[in-house]
Amino acid sequence: MVAIVGCSTLVGFPRPRPGEQTHQQFRKEVSSVAELDYLLYVPRGSATEPSKKWPLVLFLHGAGERGSDLSKVAVHGPPKLAAAGGDLPFILVSPQCPVGKIWDATLLIKLLDQIQGRLSVDSRRVYVTGLSMGLRHVGLGDPLSRAFCRCGPDLRWWRTDSVALVVIESA
Repeated sequence: MVAIVGCSTLVGFPRPRPGEQTHQQFRKEVSSVAELDYLLYVPRGSATEPSKKWPLVLFLHGAGERGSDLSKVAVHGPPKLAAAGGDLPFILVSPQCPVGKIWDATLLIKLLDQIQGRLSVDSRRVYVTGLSMGLRHVGLGDPLSRAFCRCGPDLRWWRTDSVALVVIESA
């Protein structure tokens, strides 16, 4: 693959199958090539309503799911529901953090930018949720949360020691 600075490239991007969760990969060269494997779920209804704008949920797993085995991401939360055949009413993006790393907010923002550019996403309904290590990026002070706030949406969030949910809505 040839990467050009500042341009996103699609690596093995099979067309999302409505109602199924598929392995995808985000790759973008910034000053080096960044690579992030992720699970992508597209609602079944997207096949019959191609012009509908869908909510997007970004799920950030905990430290125990880091690595290169993408199936580990689907052991908790929304990806587990998708893997079990659940009919989710939103686009679900579930990246996997590499071993020995923590979530990189800049890379996650670039991933979301690419997803929103490719799929029919309602940019007024973008949600972030996570557990354990993923909770660090669901608080109000994190760059990822600030990125959602840059356009002035109404941000509400709820957090406990084990679960966090950020609800972003803008007019």
